[in-house]
Amino acid sequence: MWLGELTTWLGCLTHAWVKQGEFKRRIQRAADAQGKVWRLVRQGGRHEVWQCGRTKITIPRHREINQLTAEAIFKDLEPDLGRGWWRN
Repeated sequence: MWLGELTTWLGCLTHAWVKQGEFKRRIQRAADAQGKVWRLVRQGGRHEVWQCGRTKITIPRHREINQLTAEAIFKDLEPDLGRGWWRN
């Protein structure tokens, strides 16, 4: 019984990962549909700063991005792309 509970708890800690290229393309398509500009502002060693409309966001420079991080960035873009835009 204890092992089953541990497995369930560990399952909650694992999250899906999103490919960085697909992540950026998804934002680009949504920005184009809304008539917003999606552009790279600057690059650093571990992060990039992008701008969509008036909103600037920081994206980690990794091949894959944790799904929770991706959803947080999607939510940060809601003022320019609309509420829940990534769920469509």
